[in-house]
Amino acid sequence: MPYREFFFEAAKKNHRPTRITLGTYREMGISLLTIAGSWGLPPMEWLPGKLGKDGTHYHIPEAERIEIYAQLKNYIQSAWQQNNLAPIVALCKETKTVRTMLGINHNHCNCE
Repeated sequence: MPYREFFFEAAKKNHRPTRITLGTYREMGISLLTIAGSWGLPPMEWLPGKLGKDGTHYHIPEAERIEIYAQLKNYIQSAWQQNNLAPIVALCKETKTVRTMLGINHNHCNCE
């Protein structure tokens, strides 16, 4: 099910999350493969294209992350708009620059 449909279906069923945290692919190195192997997880079915190093992690390019988050944020806000109960959109482990470009002026995340 596409994300847009998922959010609209959730809103239609009166699910009322107070926060939805979004994240994009972030690679932290060989440790993830080691953990996946020890847990018996199947290999990844999708591999990202070009990754750029940002701090200690590799990410998809910043412009792509902004585009992805902007679209998802729009879906979320549109889905719950009719009830005036749009949840807070948060970003997991994202830079201040990306949050600022999206008008997200807080650092809330479900893992904090």
